[in-house]
Amino acid sequence: MPSSLVKIASGEYLFHEGDKYNGVYVIKEGQLSIVREREGIVIPLASLKAGDVVGTLTIFSRAPRTASAKAISDMVLIHLHNEELEQSFRDETPLWAQAVIKDAIARVMDMDEQLIKMRVHEKKLMLKVGNIFHTASKLSCFLGYCLQVSTIKEDALEIFPLLGFLERCESILLESAENLEMIFDTFKKSGLVKPAEDKKYGSVLVGARSGLLQDFGRFSLNVAREGLKGFLPLKLQPYCNGLIRIYKNFTSAQTLTSAQLIAEMQHQMAGKPLDDNLLKELLHWGIVHRVGGRDEWECAAANLQKRIIFESCCRLLEDVQW
Repeated sequence: MPSSLVKIASGEYLFHEGDKYNGVYVIKEGQLSIVREREGIVIPLASLKAGDVVGTLTIFSRAPRTASAKAISDMVLIHLHNEELEQSFRDETPLWAQAVIKDAIARVMDMDEQLIKMRVHEKKLMLKVGNIFHTASKLSCFLGYCLQVSTIKEDALEIFPLLGFLERCESILLESAENLEMIFDTFKKSGLVKPAEDKKYGSVLVGARSGLLQDFGRFSLNVAREGLKGFLPLKLQPYCNGLIRIYKNFTSAQTLTSAQLIAEMQHQMAGKPLDDNLLKELLHWGIVHRVGGRDEWECAAANLQKRIIFESCCRLLEDVQW
């Protein structure tokens, strides 16, 4: 099979850990992050750019993907398929070179495993002595409290000015304004807060939900103790976003049969093939629920959206250089 051109947008996954091997990719444009997930801890392994090759570790074994590859920016890649690679390797590479290449790949894989073990151990130690999640919990709860007592009513809207807020938090939370700003940035990126610009007050929160922030404070505190254990697999997030769009306007009484749900999901996922195995996985993670044991399914879209926001924020927090 000849090579083909692949384009993916920033934030999309080229493949996930455990996916079936289907060849390697050569990056023409953009950047890619290679990560693994162990014991609920996301471990960055490499950042690749134009000219780099992706997916070489299982090139000869055809084993499933050993890591996930996420686009950091819009990307263009050349996909070299299995058959093309194996034929070229057998016909053009001397036996001694084949042995050397395979040995080098095995050594790289072993080094990756050692790095992962070290990072997991490091994260577990951090959970015991206090970490960014503790500070995020305090900042979130304090902001939630401020929204309850210090909002300003302006044109029938409740506004909370952010000017000077993080600086005031510095002495209250006993943390530097720089660190608090990094945490607040993850709040914005995950959608936990959505600042707007006001002509009079500058950057503000409008109609922000104090309860949501306080819920996240409790959630983040639990993550500080337990890590990212029980988080939804990253590969399910696109399906979760599709479910939220499907069920967002439903009442609690509205349900879908499995056939209807799969058809709706295929529409949301631009025709991507789906089957009953996906429903089983969504059921396993508590994303959808059967109704009375019948072939009827429901999804609490608001709860699922909150879960994705909270988990996304904690994943971003874990990547912050603390």
